[in-house]
Amino acid sequence: MRAIPCPCLPRDGGCVNVNLDSLKAFCLVVEHGSISQAARHLFISQPAVTRQIRALEEYYGVPLFDRSGGRLR
Repeated sequence: MRAIPCPCLPRDGGCVNVNLDSLKAFCLVVEHGSISQAARHLFISQPAVTRQIRALEEYYGVPLFDRSGGRLR
C-alpha cells in the first residue's frame, strides 16, 4: 500500500503511519459501527484496527469517533 505523505514537522517527534489500509479500516468501522466487527472483516486484530484509527486521528488532528459512554459514535 502507498503511504500518505506525512505533514509533521521534525519537532513533532516523528511521523504517523497512515496508509490506504487505515482508510479502509475507518470506512468499515463506520459501516459496521464496531471496531471488533471491522477487524473480523479485515482478518486482523481489534487492537490493530484501533491503532489505524488512532493514526488517522493523529494525522488529521481530530477525533474521528465519540468514544464516550463506552460506545463508539
